Amino acid sequence: MAKNTKLFISTAALYAIHLSVKFSSIEAPIFISSYLADILCMPFTLSLFVMIVRAVKRQPTFQLSLAMIAFAVVYISVVFEYLLPRYYPTLTADPLDVASYALGGLVYVLFQVVEFRK
Repeated sequence: MAKNTKLFISTAALYAIHLSVKFSSIEAPIFISSYLADILCMPFTLSLFVMIVRAVKRQPTFQLSLAMIAFAVVYISVVFEYLLPRYYPTLTADPLDVASYALGGLVYVLFQVVEFRK
């Protein structure tokens, strides 16, 4: 199984556990309940994107550049923390969400470096 597939499945499983806890009567720490999904967003999204590009372009060694990863973090941050809260009053902008997206991007970069070395 490819490394990006493992990352995708791992982040999806963690998110499923996160949702199970969120919608149960289990009390989770604020970090987990508020920011875990945002941290998982970037590794999940970027690994899915890489898997799709590798399959469509038939390039099994395709990797995202640091610029692409940074662009994805900025894009997600702008859309979900600036634009959407302006048009949907039920959504709120949170600077810590932006930091969580950045942390998730860093997790993906570190994962990619480990994958590249193997």
